[in-house]
Amino acid sequence: TPYGKISAMFNISYETIQIFLKYITNISTIQEFLLLICHAKEFQEIPVRHLEEEVISNMKPRFIIEEPSYFI
Repeated sequence: TPYGKISAMFNISYETIQIFLKYITNISTIQEFLLLICHAKEFQEIPVRHLEEEVISNMKPRFIIEEPSYFI
């Protein structure tokens, strides 16, 4: 399938492709698009570097966004 080719070409898991296909039609803002990308399995596997933990903890409250009800 075309989605399988995209998945293989860009090393994207089938779960991520399924999430994108399920929710992409509901996206109407940049915020919602970024939230969709944040649900990608590939981002969950990226470790946080030790020295960046405090920086991220300080930034986190500034970027809390409520997820639309149609997201996971």
